[in-house]
Amino acid sequence: MFLLSLQAGVTGFLIMDILPDELKNTPVITGYYGSGIYLVCSLNLITGDEYLHYIGSSKNIYKRWQNTSHPFRVVYDAAEYPFIAYLRIIKSDNPKPIEKEMIKKYQPKMNKQWR
Repeated sequence: MFLLSLQAGVTGFLIMDILPDELKNTPVITGYYGSGIYLVCSLNLITGDEYLHYIGSSKNIYKRWQNTSHPFRVVYDAAEYPFIAYLRIIKSDNPKPIEKEMIKKYQPKMNKQWR
């Protein structure tokens, strides 16, 4: 079970980790088929708060998040107004060391290491 939490009186879900300022300049890219690190994020359209849910890497990011049980799909499917879900992408030919460093630093709740 992923750590999605509902609060009474609030439409949608809230995750505890606000996206750190240093990651807010990471580009949002759609339909990217290359390798790299991806950040599963959501945005509250009312407050402007951006949340970091998961950090992953793949040789083909588009194929990776097409799986219906992938954390991106879970967040995307659970998102209701005022939330939207999306990916931020860091292009890299050798993503694993960067991914591991970022997971250790930011400890997203949906990464198994920090459950």
